Amino acid sequence: MTSRYRAVIFDMDGVLWYSSSAHEEAFGLACRAFGLPPLGVYSVYAGMSTDSVFKNHLTLHEIIPDDGFVERLVRYKRKAARELLAMPAGYKLLA
Repeated sequence: MTSRYRAVIFDMDGVLWYSSSAHEEAFGLACRAFGLPPLGVYSVYAGMSTDSVFKNHLTLHEIIPDDGFVERLVRYKRKAARELLAMPAGYKLLA
């Protein structure tokens, strides 16, 4: 089986695509949607996994989530981030 792809690009934030602000906004959207306090200074959490950020945030605010709550937060945040990071129609990263 052959593939039409000849390369895979891994983007370290800021090299090809600056995504930090989109992730910060996505965390804010998730917190608002689920009635949580805002994260505060995003740079404290930058680089952490999404579930770790939410677990840390809930612990910090002494919130004990029900089963599946963190997973729902993670799904919501990831969907929001994907939508915020979506490339404009017709944009090509590679020629």
